[in-house]
Amino acid sequence: MALTTTEHLRFAPEILRRLGEELGANLDQGILELVRNAYDADARNCTVALTATDEPGGTLCIEDDGNGMDLDTLRSGWLLLGRSLKVTQSALTRLGRQPIGEKGLGRLAALRLGTNVHLMSRPC
Repeated sequence: MALTTTEHLRFAPEILRRLGEELGANLDQGILELVRNAYDADARNCTVALTATDEPGGTLCIEDDGNGMDLDTLRSGWLLLGRSLKVTQSALTRLGRQPIGEKGLGRLAALRLGTNVHLMSRPC
């Protein structure tokens, strides 16, 4: 059974300082940040598909088979900018990977790529 919900981004106070100092993303960096999220989620496969991106209305789709996020993790992690749950978790992922995301800013680079974002996640 699919669960459909609408959630909103929230900001941690630290984000204002970090935005000015650390976020200078271009399109390539935005895509790379999403691929890094897949790596940190222990994805073994990640596909990047660009469709008509040379004109307005094009789409970018990144799909992976990593560990999904439940609604609480989405709310307290991915949708809370400026804070990353990866910092408070163990040093290595279940596959023994060192997480490469830590500031909670990568999703901003991704969100700057377009006007709409659709996130689908299936927690394991």
